[in-house]
Amino acid sequence: MKIPSTNTVAALLIAAAAWPVASADPAVQSSPDKRPTTPPTEGRGNTEATPVAPAPDDGPAKSTEKPGAGGPPKGGRANDAADRPMPDQDRPAPEARREPAEPGKVAERAEQRKEGREAKREDRESPEGRAASAEGVEQIVASWPERPQLGARTLIAKYGSPDGVTEDMLVWKDQGPFKKICISKEEHAHDFPKPHTDFMQHTVALKIPADKASELTKYDGSVTFDRTQGEISARCDVEGHNLLSLNLAHDIISGKLNAEQAREKFGEIVKQETAGEKPDYTMKLQFEPSEAATARDADVTTIEGAPERMAKASDTKDGGDAEILGTIVAVDESEIGAATVASTMKLRPEVAEYATMIHKMHGENLAKTLELGRKIGIAPAETSKVNAMREKNAGELAKIVAKDPDQFEAAFIKLMVSGHSDVLEKLDDELLKKAGNEELVKHLKATREEIAAHLEAAKKLQVADR
Repeated sequence: MKIPSTNTVAALLIAAAAWPVASADPAVQSSPDKRPTTPPTEGRGNTEATPVAPAPDDGPAKSTEKPGAGGPPKGGRANDAADRPMPDQDRPAPEARREPAEPGKVAERAEQRKEGREAKREDRESPEGRAASAEGVEQIVASWPERPQLGARTLIAKYGSPDGVTEDMLVWKDQGPFKKICISKEEHAHDFPKPHTDFMQHTVALKIPADKASELTKYDGSVTFDRTQGEISARCDVEGHNLLSLNLAHDIISGKLNAEQAREKFGEIVKQETAGEKPDYTMKLQFEPSEAATARDADVTTIEGAPERMAKASDTKDGGDAEILGTIVAVDESEIGAATVASTMKLRPEVAEYATMIHKMHGENLAKTLELGRKIGIAPAETSKVNAMREKNAGELAKIVAKDPDQFEAAFIKLMVSGHSDVLEKLDDELLKKAGNEELVKHLKATREEIAAHLEAAKKLQVADR
C-alpha cells in the first residue's frame, strides 16, 4: 500500500474539518429549537459552514489518492467543494426568501415608529397627559427626594390617583374647594415662618383687587396670584400650611389684616399647631372661593381704537359695521402672526422678502383700520364669529409649523394662497355687501386691492417652487 504524503494527510484533515456536520446528533447543539440542523450559508456565527477557495498556488500538486467510502471529498486545501451540493443549495438564501421592500415603505415605517415614541414621551411629560396607574405613580414617586415623597403619598391617600403625571410633578384638578393641587420633586428653601422647603401647591379661584396686590406680595413670597385668571396659590410643605397661607391672604384682600399683621398671625398659628392644637385656619378654608368666571380680570385695553370684547348676548345677532371692522383687524393680525413665524424659518430670499412685505403691509392696514374706527366712532367688535376666525387661522398656521423645516416654505406659500383667497371671497360675498358706513366701504375696497396683490405674489412663488 502506498503511504500518503505529509501534504496529503494535512489536506485530508483540513477538508474533514470543513465538512458540514449534517448528521450530527441534535443533542449536542446548543439551541436545537432556535436554529436549523443545517446552518445557512451566510449570517453571523455560520461562516465556517462554507469552505473558502484557496489561492491557486497554495501547496503542492493534488494527491491522486482516493479516500475510502464515507470519507471527505477528494483533494486537499485546493478543493472548494464544487463537486458536492452545499447544505443550503436546495433552498433560497434568507435574502432571496424576503419580499423586497416597496419604495418609501422603510422610511414610512421608521417615521411611524418615531411618531409613536414621541407620542409616548409627550404623554409622560405633559402634566395634563395621563392619569397613570397606581403602580406607575408609585414608581415615579419612589425616585423623588424623601420629603416630596411623603407629601405625594399623603395627597394620594386623600385625593386618589392624580389627574396628570410627569417624572417631576403630580397634578389634581377640582378637588374640594381647590381648582388645582400640584406637588413636585423639586424643593425650594423657604424660611418664613421657620426653615422648611416648598414643594406642594394649592390653588383656588379668587378675584384679586389691584390695590391689594402690593400687600399680598409683601405678606409671603410663596403666595402667588394671577389677576387675569383670577387665581391665588400657596406653596409650602404640608396642606395645612397652604390652607393657612390662603386664609390669611383672604384676610388681606378683605381688609381685615395688612401684610405685617398677617405674617405675625401666621407665626402664632404655627406655634399653636406645634403645641398640639388644631387651629381652624389650618383645617379648612375660611372663605368661599370665587366662581372662575367672576374671578377673572381681563384688564382694559390701552391701545386707542383696539377691538372691544363683546358680551355673549350681543353675539347672537349681526354685529354690523363693528363686526366688519373686527374681522379686518383679525385678518391683519393673523397675517402678521404668520409672517412673524416665517421670519424665524430658513427661507429662500424671495420668500423671505414676501413674508417681510406681508408683515409690513398688514401692519399698515391694521393701523388704518383702527384709525378709521376712531374716526367714525365705531370700535371693532371682538365677537364670537370673529374669534372663531382667529382660531381657524391659528390652527392652520400651527399645522405648517409642525412640519419638517424643509417643508415649511412650500406649506407657507400654500397657506398664503388659500388664506388670501378666503379673505377675498369674504370681502366680496359678505363684508362689502353688508357694510353701511361709506368710509368703511372705501376702506374695504382698498383692503381688497392689497389682498388681491398679496394673492398674486403668493401664486407666482408657488409656480416658481414647482
